[in-house]
This record gives sequence, structure tokens and C-alpha cells, in this order.
Amino acid sequence: MGTDRKQVPGERDINRFPWRFPLKGRPPLGGPDPLGELMRRLLDAVQENAELVAAGRPVRVDGFRLLCGREVTPLRGLSEQPVQDPSHTLSLFVRSEPRMALLHELVETLLQIITFTWGEEEIQPDGYRLRELSAWAKYPVGGQLFDNLVPLTYGCNCRCNFCFATFYLTHRVGPLQYMKSAAEVEARFKYYDPERSVGLPATGVPTVPWEPCLHPGFADLVVEAARRDPKGHIHFDTNGSLLTEETVSRLAEARDRIFLFLSLNSADPANRRRLMGDRHPERALESMRLLEKYRFPKWCSSVVPHPRLVGMEDIEATLRAADRHSPLFHRVFLPTWTNVSPPENRYSDEEWLEIVAMCRRLRRELTRPLLIWPGLFGTPVDAVEIQGVLPGSLAELAGLRTHDTVLSVDGKVPLNRSHCRSLLFDLFLRLGQSLSQVRLLRRMGLAEEALDLLRRASAQVVVRREGGSTVTLDLAAPLYDATLLRRLDEEPGFLRQLLPGSVESLGPSGIYLPQDFAPHYLELLRDAVVKAEAVRPLAVASRLARPHLDALVQKTSFVESLPKGVTWNVCTAVSEYFGGNIMIAGLLTNQDFINSVREFVRQTGVQPDLILIPRSPYSRWGRDLTGRPYTELGPRLGVPVQVIDLAPPPW
Repeated sequence: MGTDRKQVPGERDINRFPWRFPLKGRPPLGGPDPLGELMRRLLDAVQENAELVAAGRPVRVDGFRLLCGREVTPLRGLSEQPVQDPSHTLSLFVRSEPRMALLHELVETLLQIITFTWGEEEIQPDGYRLRELSAWAKYPVGGQLFDNLVPLTYGCNCRCNFCFATFYLTHRVGPLQYMKSAAEVEARFKYYDPERSVGLPATGVPTVPWEPCLHPGFADLVVEAARRDPKGHIHFDTNGSLLTEETVSRLAEARDRIFLFLSLNSADPANRRRLMGDRHPERALESMRLLEKYRFPKWCSSVVPHPRLVGMEDIEATLRAADRHSPLFHRVFLPTWTNVSPPENRYSDEEWLEIVAMCRRLRRELTRPLLIWPGLFGTPVDAVEIQGVLPGSLAELAGLRTHDTVLSVDGKVPLNRSHCRSLLFDLFLRLGQSLSQVRLLRRMGLAEEALDLLRRASAQVVVRREGGSTVTLDLAAPLYDATLLRRLDEEPGFLRQLLPGSVESLGPSGIYLPQDFAPHYLELLRDAVVKAEAVRPLAVASRLARPHLDALVQKTSFVESLPKGVTWNVCTAVSEYFGGNIMIAGLLTNQDFINSVREFVRQTGVQPDLILIPRSPYSRWGRDLTGRPYTELGPRLGVPVQVIDLAPPPW
């Protein structure tokens, strides 16, 4: 064989960091075919982006031979840099970088037609690796470096019997073992640009579970990511079974930058073992004490209720136990199931409503906000109800309470939750600007002038309490207190405590209002209809979002604003790929949209001339969860399809 297994002298150049993809190889095609020049051009294109490897090492190739002939065609030499990293699974990049799939298909197709040569010897490559990674480091990665590292590993040391991802993987993906190597992590560190928030293409298979603490260098990587990305935050979920005191103390070096979600599920060791298959449940329960001991300001408890197995009382006791250790908030995931989930996991909408009712009762007892996901489920579409208020925030000090219904903000009536979030954001932005001026005036010794400035600030919110009474609150009122103003002068972090901005799921300044349809989304829909000159547009919405879209349309003059003669239609997209009670748009596939549109046409007889779908199920390259591009929808349905970006604002 003509393979060169000698390592190039000198230090490993991280600029040559390889992703190596194994090749299946295919039987040769028979029959003579003069493809020499075509093959040369294709191979030139390939080798500009990749080099061939065999047995984990790059191979020297100086030509190739058509499998049907004897002529040898010269080929440019390839890099001698040795491969340092184990094989990646190409499917990890299907959604984030389909050009890798194109390159892969091209190489495998060439292997049907040619054999590579080194001198007179034939070379049998079994893979290839990418060349200069700087050309690939142009992908938005969520605004922080750590997002470009995850998932660090696929797999979990627990096997939760309610885990949506576990059942999905078992039936659709099969076993997947993957862990990012030190070389890849270092490359992702190197190629991340904090100014533009771009980096190498992400790896990811949707819904795959991963326990970050399984990675042997996890805590060190978190601290290093915090050091290299001073403005970024680090978000991760963990089941807590590996949060030893050594790990927690190391993570504490970056605690102010960490949002840690502890998947608790039960505070009873026996029930946690039954629910999660956790062989050492006491470790996760102890981790709550450690997070409090090391003063993590942004850790949150996470619970997936399974009342059929442990009872509703255990769920309430678990949230109470977590509340005693000062989390930022609690998060309850309504139990999700698919068409491959076992019968005991298949909760009805009525059972979901019972869990929501339990959470509403418990909110009055807990000291921290309790957030439900999906937040729009079980909430009225015609009322703007606050579902959580962060303790110590200006909103709480001013008297806003969980389950208050917002009637007006600075005299403006909110159309829905998203509109209310926008109004509150503007209000708190003005208050923040006023506070900056107040601090300046107080430093100049003009305390009375500062107080007068505050009193002139307009920050009124009218709410209806659960009992039916109407209350008008002045959100600037707590700032009239001299003690609070002194703290504002003396404590650098106190202003952020009062006006925390958007904290993870919490909205403007610590108020939790689940996002629904923002009014400006209707403008996007109308613009698409006008531009396409459509007469029978059809908007496709998820089962969760459909009632909220309809409610917003009814509250506004959207239909009247459409061109004359336009008939507005909406249909609900049902998840058949996952089935079960999956009801959010982000988990819909192309086939789900196709089936839902065809069913709408069958039932109504209306043939749309434009179909409007949300962008949330698709990657940057427009690929759904199965790797299919949305561009195939139009030809398959015979109707133009427009993707509408309904991304929520950053707050």
C-alpha cells in the first residue's frame, strides 16, 4: 500500500484540526467511460477542502486511475499533516452544514469511478478530513462561546422512564456514542469570534439526551469558556448525579456566568431511583446544598412530573425541598410523549391541566417563581396573566404579584402577553435611564433634584388581582426610599438586582409572561401575502400556537388590512413524525406540514395559492429535524411556500 504513516515533525497545527468522516466505499461501475478530465476537476475541488485518509492517517496520492482503463492522470499532492482526532458521524452536521454532506457524497461517488494511486501502487482511502477550518468558522452560535462547544457528549448516566429523547432515540436513531475530544474543543475555542458571535458549525442530533458532566474535562471547560468569552453566559442542564463538591467548587470560579438547571424530578431518593434509574440519588439531592453553599446565583430546579408513578404529593414536596436552597426559579416540564412512548407515559390534556392547577396552587407557597413549560398551555388566550415575579426585583418591590392580570402599562392596553412584554420592556428601559441620571445627580450632591426626577417618571401599571380587585401600581415608588437609593449608590450590583433584564425564561426585569404571537408578526404575514399577490393564503400554525394566533387576529384589524378579495385561512399542523402530545412548531417536519395542508384542502375544498409556515422547525440552512430542506415543500404541494421568521425579541 502507498500510505505514509510518518507524522510531520513539529507541533500539531490546530489550524489543520481534522474532522474525519469514514467512507462506506461502493462497488466499481463497469464499462469504459472517458471521464479523466471531469474526474481531475472534481478531485481538484475536493482536495481544496479535504484530504484523504486511510487507517486514521493521511495518505499521499499523486494520481488516479479510471476503474475501466489504464491511463494514470496526475493529481495535486495532499497535505501530510497527520490525523489527530477520531471519526465524527456525518449525520451530526446534516442540519447545520449540508455542504459537508455534499462533499461526502462527491467523494463516495468518485470512489465508484476511480482508484487513487501513489506511483504505481493503488491507494485505498477509507475517509477524508476537512482542511482549513477558518473557512468553516462563520456560523452564528447563540451569542456565547459555550454554545459552540455543546453537546460535549451524547449519552446519559441515567435512564429516565419519562424521557422523550430516550424513546425517540431507541426507535428512530439507534445507539449513538459521541464525546468531543480535547482537539475539537480547542479548535472551537480558537475559531470562535466573540465580536461577531460566530464559530465552527454546530454538531447536533435533535432531541438527543446528553449529560455534560460525563465529559472528563467538563468543569475545566466551563471555566475556560468563561475566561475566553468574558461577556457570554454558560447554560447547561444536568441530572446532578456527578455534581460532587470538587466539581461544584471548580464551577464556582465562573458561578456568576452560569445558568445551571438541575434535573431533580424527585427529592425522595427511592422515587428518584424509580423515575430516573439513578443509582446514587443522594448525590443530586446533596448538590442542591452545594450550589447554595458555593453561592450560585442562577441555578434552577427542573422537574418533569410523573404523578402516575410517584403521586402529585411527591412533586409538590420536591419543589418545596428545592425552594429551601435558594434557586433562581423552578421549572416544570409538562410530561411529553410520542407515538413510541409506553402507555404509562401517555398523559392526556386533562392530566396536564391537573398539573398546571397544582403549580398554580403551589406558587402561593414558594418563595421563587415557578415556570411551566410549555407556558402557553392551560393559560387563557384573552388575559395577560403574570406567571412569575423574581424576588428582589423592582417589579416585586413595587407590588406586582404572580397571577396578576395586566390591564394597562403606562395607559396602553396590551393585546396579549408578547405585546405586554414589549410595553414593560419600554417602561423598564425608561426607568433604567432615569436611575442612571439619579445616580449622577446624587453624586453631585443634588439629592432633592434626583428624587424629583424619579417622581416625574411615568411607570404606572394597572392590574386585576385574583380576587377581582383592580390595583394601580407605580413601579418607581420603591425608589423613593432613601435607604434603597443609598444602596444604589454604594453597591455596584444593586441596579442589576433591581432591573435584572431578561433572565433566561424570565422576561423584562424578572417578570414571567410566556411568549405568544407578537403583533408585528401579523405585519410579516400581511407583507408576505401582498408581495405574493395571493388571494387564498393559508397560514399553518402548531396546535399550541393556533388559539393565540386566532385570538390576536380577532383583536386587531389584520383581516381588514389585507388587499380586497383576499380570504384568510389558517390550519393546524399536527405532529405525525413524533405523534403523541407534541404540539410546538419547533418539532414539526416537512411531512407534517404536507399532511396538514392536504388534510385542510380535503376537508374544506379550499385550494390555497400561498402557504405560510414558521421558520422555527428549520436550521440556518433551512433543514428540518430529518435533514430535509423546506424548499421541497412548494414543489410537493404545488403551491408557493413562504417561511416566516417569528423569532421572539431578545427580551
